[in-house]
Amino acid sequence: MDLERPVRYRYPTHAFDLNTVEILGGDGKRRGVILEEADFGQVQGVGYVEKRAQGDGNDASDVWLSARQIRLRGFVYGETRADAFDRLQDLRSALTPTAAYAASPSQKGYLPLEFDVPTQDFVNFGEGQGDGWRLMQMYARPKGQPAFSVRRDAGSGGNHYKGGAIQWSCDLECKDPRIYLRQQQWVYFNGSKSGVLTNRGDYPAPLDILLIVASCTVAGTLRVQLGPADLTITVPVSAVQQIFRYSATLGGILTVEANTIEALRMDLLSATSNANRLLVGSPSSSYTLTKTGTYTITGDGSTTGSRLMYNEAFA
Repeated sequence: MDLERPVRYRYPTHAFDLNTVEILGGDGKRRGVILEEADFGQVQGVGYVEKRAQGDGNDASDVWLSARQIRLRGFVYGETRADAFDRLQDLRSALTPTAAYAASPSQKGYLPLEFDVPTQDFVNFGEGQGDGWRLMQMYARPKGQPAFSVRRDAGSGGNHYKGGAIQWSCDLECKDPRIYLRQQQWVYFNGSKSGVLTNRGDYPAPLDILLIVASCTVAGTLRVQLGPADLTITVPVSAVQQIFRYSATLGGILTVEANTIEALRMDLLSATSNANRLLVGSPSSSYTLTKTGTYTITGDGSTTGSRLMYNEAFA
């Protein structure tokens, strides 16, 4: 995270700037919120480890990453003391966990924390592809409201019109420890298809599927093979449009929407391998979509409709 660049914590409807300060002309007062420190924390590997019986060393299982803990620290500046306290209240509102949950219950309040990282990888992030910057995000939820301290000698007291400065800090949690590129990759399809999905990151990226089906008179299937994963979505008979949403990002769940009502339908999802999550590896993974049945997939296969979706990921 480059602290000379903007940092935003984004609600679905608006973004709150955490690292943008104006310097006013004339008296040079500051107005806005600034980040002085961002601690990404240590992400623990979680797995079974136990001492071997009658032998040296340990037995160990497979290992997975746990959640990421983030700590942010900075200052709120106002051109008057009242302005500083108003901006502090805005910050507290944006970084309140219950408010984040209310803004997006489907994401459980884990919303994008956006920032930029400089890079010398000009092959993948050169001119027109980032211009030497990785535009990144983590999905974070505050663990509590921001803590703040009011100090007389830091500008929180004294003359009302001399401006104000209030120090703050906030702890956030990312249940998904990955760091993603902000731009989402979309690959459209309207039938059987195969190809290669690229991942400029260095860590497997979860894949989501949007499958829009017009009325279906004979049940069919869509088989999705990606790396070691092999999943099949069953398309049942229906007189109305059905929208299937598979999400590896949310843990490998399938929902179906019909007549504007969306319901969990794990009974329509089957896996033929132990790798039951669709993940795009780095630097790329081959995929195959196999459609069976006479149902019609909505979209032209290139720019609209049904699609594969993922954000490239870094550890």
